[in-house]
Amino acid sequence: MEKIRIGIFVEGTFLPSFEGATQRFVALAENLSKANFEVVILHCYRGWSDKNIIKDQNYTTYFIPPDTFYNDTLTIEGIIKSEHLEIILMSNYEMVMQIGYPLKRRIYNLKLIFEVHDISYDYNRSFNPTDEKNEREKRFEYLAFNVADICICFNGYDKARISEILLEFNNNEYDELSKVIEIPFGITHNKTNFVEINLNSKNIIFLGNIYHTPNSIALKDICFKILPEIKNYDLAIRFLIVGDVPDYLAKECQDEHILFLGKIENLENVFKDAILAICPIFYGAGTKVKMLDYCQAGMPILCSSQSLRGIIDNEKDGFDFEVEDDIEKYAVRILKILGSPKRLMEMSVKTKKYTERQSWSNIIRRFNLAIESCTVNKNPEISEDDKILLKQLNPYFLEYYYRLNRFNDIKIEKIYKGGFGMITELTFL
Repeated sequence: MEKIRIGIFVEGTFLPSFEGATQRFVALAENLSKANFEVVILHCYRGWSDKNIIKDQNYTTYFIPPDTFYNDTLTIEGIIKSEHLEIILMSNYEMVMQIGYPLKRRIYNLKLIFEVHDISYDYNRSFNPTDEKNEREKRFEYLAFNVADICICFNGYDKARISEILLEFNNNEYDELSKVIEIPFGITHNKTNFVEINLNSKNIIFLGNIYHTPNSIALKDICFKILPEIKNYDLAIRFLIVGDVPDYLAKECQDEHILFLGKIENLENVFKDAILAICPIFYGAGTKVKMLDYCQAGMPILCSSQSLRGIIDNEKDGFDFEVEDDIEKYAVRILKILGSPKRLMEMSVKTKKYTERQSWSNIIRRFNLAIESCTVNKNPEISEDDKILLKQLNPYFLEYYYRLNRFNDIKIEKIYKGGFGMITELTFL
């Protein structure tokens, strides 16, 4: 059977993979390559990924300078045609509209998948509900939903929101809602194995990229709202913070009961040293990938209801989490949970069950079915004013990373092609 050729566009970090979006890209590339797909990564390279790791993967990656990535669609078109790509996948509306839209108009029968990691309008509105930019954000996101041939989202909430936005801009009449498809985040089984719950531990784990605003807010809540109350009752409890942390926040939240472990690729040993995982996230959008890591390790979990989006319906599916939406009550809930070894064991067994149905083989099968049902969109026109504004936009996380100096750029002037143990300069375009 001839393989389907797909190009996945990756902005920011890629390999090594420490956070949700990159975990998705890496897992897609690995698992699609094992199935009926030939995978090509088009990576906007800023020096934030390790070329030596990427070149040893069993798929092709193009390392593309940012200016070429966003502003030279003729060169990107040349790569797509040289690789005979039938499908391209992008994960933010800025990329869809700046790159995907012109490519679709020039390349006959090219299918465009918009994989919606979170709804930017909902994400920004959760922090600034009255910001006048919100409605502009919604319009741009609508344009990307409309242009895409398939919109893949990770949970039913986001699926409903995408459908609502498509209907809103079309007077409640839109006959292509079937292109909005829910395909959950899969479990990467070689990343974390099930661990025996450590009932002798007093360590509570919080996992996440703290440069991501919902996680940074959660860290402050742990430090300034949960921990002070905990200290009044149990001085042995510590919070293990796993993930990249801005220096200013590490200093602000410095405490002997908070241990910053940084980025860790293999989480198994950390989970073995913990008794409980928490996810007090109340802002943002999308699926919280940390919840999948917690489940795979069989950790008892205390979380917000928002954290369960894309994971489970807590009552219907019979899984067992402690859910709390009032941050002021987290300390009391933690102390109560830690005081019941029986409850901890019950939660551990049931959270592990979740991973049994989230294997990537099931995810790829659903991905394949979505592609088989896909028809190429008619490429609706967008206004010249919208085109001008879209050209000025970057994915929201880039501005934040640069402002906080998360990474140092390593610039490249040319395009490189890597994979299968080799990396070479691209000369044929």
